[in-house]
Amino acid sequence: MSILLGILVGLALPVQTSVNNKLRDKVGTPYNSSLVSFIISTVFLACLLLVTGQGFHLPMDQLAGEPFWVWLGGLCGVVFLTANVILLTKLGSAETVILPVLGQLLMGLLVDSLGLFRAQQIPLTPLRAGGAVLVLALFGGRELSVGPLGLDTVAALIFAAGFLVLRRKSVNPIWIMMASGVA
Repeated sequence: MSILLGILVGLALPVQTSVNNKLRDKVGTPYNSSLVSFIISTVFLACLLLVTGQGFHLPMDQLAGEPFWVWLGGLCGVVFLTANVILLTKLGSAETVILPVLGQLLMGLLVDSLGLFRAQQIPLTPLRAGGAVLVLALFGGRELSVGPLGLDTVAALIFAAGFLVLRRKSVNPIWIMMASGVA
């Protein structure tokens, strides 16, 4: 079931990016597009909390002693979403999805192997490293059409988007555990 959910989430990301890009056409900037998207997300989450009976509870006493990075999940989401809206018009849908995934792969290996952000530490095995090298080699040979942005800017956006998504995925479980009373 988890694999199916992961595939469904993966199917939703290019749709989200394309929809937000069209929204950008109507609201004028990628930042306004992201703002509208996050307002809708916030309203949806509020309704979800009410429907599931969880209410709006933030355990501030539990959060007070946590490291600063527990607050960065939302910021990471904004950077990822906005970077995707910007990149879609420069790279197309497939590359806009694939390149942050490459960044996620690299950062995921780093988070796992070092146990960053209190994540479970998973050793970097030759098989995992080899898989990452293979994926990078398969995509690394492609020519990118980046237009006036320049390859350095696009590469920085790609890396930042991939890194921040992984950071958000590492930080958000802490929020979930605290809200559920597990942490």
